[in-house]
Amino acid sequence: DCNVDERIIPAATAQPTAKCISAYLKIRGGGGSSSGTCAEQQHVLDARSTSLSAALALARSQARLLVVYIPAKGRSGKSKSNNGIATQSLISTEVGRAANRPSRKKKGDNSSSSKLGSFLIWSAENGSTAEINAAMKRLKAKHPAKGGTSSPILLVAYVAQSSTQLDPQTGRPRLQPRVVAQHHGNPPPSPAAMAAWLTSLRKRHGKQYAAMQHQMREVELYAERQRGYADSQVEDQEREVRAQREEEERLAKEREEKERKEAMAQRRSELMESLPDEPEAGGDGVVTIALRFADGRRGQRRFDGDETMATVFNWVDATFEMERERVELSTMTGQKKFAWSDAEDGDMTLSDAGLGKMTGLRVTEIEEEEEEDE
Repeated sequence: DCNVDERIIPAATAQPTAKCISAYLKIRGGGGSSSGTCAEQQHVLDARSTSLSAALALARSQARLLVVYIPAKGRSGKSKSNNGIATQSLISTEVGRAANRPSRKKKGDNSSSSKLGSFLIWSAENGSTAEINAAMKRLKAKHPAKGGTSSPILLVAYVAQSSTQLDPQTGRPRLQPRVVAQHHGNPPPSPAAMAAWLTSLRKRHGKQYAAMQHQMREVELYAERQRGYADSQVEDQEREVRAQREEEERLAKEREEKERKEAMAQRRSELMESLPDEPEAGGDGVVTIALRFADGRRGQRRFDGDETMATVFNWVDATFEMERERVELSTMTGQKKFAWSDAEDGDMTLSDAGLGKMTGLRVTEIEEEEEEDE
């Protein structure tokens, strides 16, 4: 027996299992093909795996019309035969091609919507009276007078979207299916006839396809804008974090510099108080030091010859606001140079340094060496 899928291939149309599987794979996107179009070849949905509501939503999302197959009721031989003929037509290659043919194709149009198929087909479960009645009620359809319930019927629904009502479960616009065509199924159409019928419907309902594709493009544009907005929000947040970090670093440097200046001002005040009184001019061992700065400033002061070079550096720092650690003192000829970093220079007396009664010293600021990156 054929036990692949009774709703797609009813048991009444018993045939070799291999043939059933082959037809089943065609509509399920299998069959051993490795091409990327397998998923696109699937055009028949069955009630056991997909509800009517889900099929309506899927058709709308793909800008397709939905063909709803309602099997004939009853267990008579005629009903089973009609269901078998209709089912074979639904899963036929001809109908598959018609269902997947682009609904609207314009020359030079390579957009995603130009490659969309025309129809999805949903099949109610054979023998499920409750499901068939629910589908007929949802689509507001009635069995035709000709054939009654002993013949299957095909309903073609355009899935519109409400502009004012939202689905309470999904929060999206409520779907409002509207039947735009119906085939009485008496007799059930052959594959070629069903394909021709779908082709005529595709041409007839161009406005509906255009509306769905327009709405799809609007959704895509909205999603793209949302992604762009989300990306811009991330960039804005990163920029804010970066700006905040830079501001914190700037404030930290300002605090550090302020503290350094306050500490330096305190130190210079203490250095100024620690300077010895200036001896009288012409006294024994008195050394007069005249300073010359690179910026043109000059300074002069007398010291006892027994004072150390450290005292001279303290005088330069306290009076001329040049950090003693970054100052080099040199004679006018450049033969003698003194630096705070040299401990011997700091402890050396003026007399031991060989400074005469009147000595001129150049004051040079030592530039900090930049550390080389390894």
